[in-house]
Amino acid sequence: SGHSLDPGLTTLKYPYLYQWAKHGEPFAWIDDIIGDDVRAWVENLDQPTLLIEPDHHIGMTDNHYEELLSFAKRLENDKE
Repeated sequence: SGHSLDPGLTTLKYPYLYQWAKHGEPFAWIDDIIGDDVRAWVENLDQPTLLIEPDHHIGMTDNHYEELLSFAKRLENDKE
């Protein structure tokens, strides 16, 4: 399972996200800096996960919001 903290982490917020994710709850992470360390870690998680990396000069776009809403709807449908 993907629940071990990568000692080679480069994304500063990774340890905080790890603490949240280790409980197995679905999550979306929106940040302008998401490193390859986090992407590799997320690939091995069992829970539904969404990473959105908006350009820090632009911020969230309509496509990002649509992606987030779609993710939330999938989670809601999985509960039914």
